[in-house]
Amino acid sequence: MRPAARCVVCVVLTGCGGGGISLDELAGEMASATCEQMRRCCSPDDPAVPAECVATLTLFLESSADIDDMREHVAAGTLDFDEQQAELCIQHIRALSCVEFSAYLHEDQVGTGLACLDMLRGKLPIGTPIELDHYQCETGNAVFDMAALTSRCAPPIVEGGPCDPDCEDRFECDRCEPGRLCDQTSMTCQRSPVIVAGPRCDGV
Repeated sequence: MRPAARCVVCVVLTGCGGGGISLDELAGEMASATCEQMRRCCSPDDPAVPAECVATLTLFLESSADIDDMREHVAAGTLDFDEQQAELCIQHIRALSCVEFSAYLHEDQVGTGLACLDMLRGKLPIGTPIELDHYQCETGNAVFDMAALTSRCAPPIVEGGPCDPDCEDRFECDRCEPGRLCDQTSMTCQRSPVIVAGPRCDGV
């Protein structure tokens, strides 16, 4: 699932310190926050967020963002969903600059942010084989084992280690050690990664 779909889940609370975002609320809240940013960054002359944007994106996320899989993993005990972290994720998304929002739209860890990545907390130890969904791993990191034709939970990548900022692939994801993100320019895990300016709304 794409970070704009999976790790990118966020909220439309107007106050500070709400009660958290539940997994059942995830798609609708993410859609609202994302559409608000799309209007601001991609269609600044539009006076309001089109209602069809929120409705369409909510439906897409419910059907395509693996939310049902997340529910199954939570029920199976392989995943915790942190509602308070989800609320922080929303606040992060709504505070993005348009350059940062472009990174968010284009599946980059830096745009998605630590708050959104940390919303899903896996419980499977290193070495555990998984069929899909690297976020079930306690490190958030998985690599594909060509010999076994399956993915296995892997250690996080240390600061300075090579990584791919795109976590779209459900079989593997380069998650850095806590407090680090994969830098777009150096393709290494960094404490303060750089956001590369690019087309604001390509692919929207």
